[in-house]
Amino acid sequence: MLLLFISTILGSFCFYLIYPTLKKTFLDYPVSRSSHTFPTPKGAGIIFALIGLIGSIIFKSKLILICLPLAIVGFIDDRYNLKRRLRFLIQLIISLLILNESSLFLMVFNYFQGNYILIVLLFFLTILGIISFINFTNFIDGLDGLICGCMIIAFSVESYMISSSLLSLIGSLIAFLPWNWSPAKLFMGDSGSTFLGATYIAYALNAYTFGEFCGLILVVTPIWADAFCCILRRLMNKQNIFVPHKLHLYQRLNLSGLSHSKVSLIYISSTLFISITLILLNSLYAFFSALIVILFGIYLDKKVAAKFQI
Repeated sequence: MLLLFISTILGSFCFYLIYPTLKKTFLDYPVSRSSHTFPTPKGAGIIFALIGLIGSIIFKSKLILICLPLAIVGFIDDRYNLKRRLRFLIQLIISLLILNESSLFLMVFNYFQGNYILIVLLFFLTILGIISFINFTNFIDGLDGLICGCMIIAFSVESYMISSSLLSLIGSLIAFLPWNWSPAKLFMGDSGSTFLGATYIAYALNAYTFGEFCGLILVVTPIWADAFCCILRRLMNKQNIFVPHKLHLYQRLNLSGLSHSKVSLIYISSTLFISITLILLNSLYAFFSALIVILFGIYLDKKVAAKFQI
């Protein structure tokens, strides 16, 4: 807990220190798909990675170090808008490194040893899953406090179940939340969202059992379910999924009149609900909790959110 406290204090100091620089050179100007109305500094997520390294060094964990290039590339992208192909290449390389460090994948590999077709299929599906979650986390980082709040809870669960090396990262997120809560004074940018997505899935892939892994994926249901369902609906309506939009459920809830804070609290509360079920009971009960959250999301989609524009 001392590491958590020190990291929170250090994070608060770093965000205060970096704010003037980001305000001068990393402004995010509102466009048609934006949910904010005033230019806001972005790129603050690089601090997550730097402070997260403290726990990584203390507990001798490679995972945060492996995900660090995503934060660096994201930070450069926040400033210069890198090409999509370059960002994908970096995500692919990081995904391969994450899989190489996965104790869970090694266990599955040994179990299916000899069945090369199944192993290759599992390999490609896992890589696709890692890259997808990295981008899903980035997609859902569109309202003040939403991803930061959800990830504080999600990483706290991982810290409890997998490794205390995440405590320094959690401390940096706690320090960031007041800066990012509505009205946000700082955005984490791609340097934060892609790094957080990669780090979360990296630790999940080092769960001790497949059941624990499933439980950790269920914890972040509000993130991946919104992103996945939006992509699926856009494909079904023959839309170009690479064109920017405001069709995610969280965006349409905001368009319907709900404030940033209210929408973020819905997602954070949903994440907390699943997390408590997982910690106090098990993955099976977490599955039913996630199902309740999805059904609640369907209700919000039908009765509260702005219409999904075709």
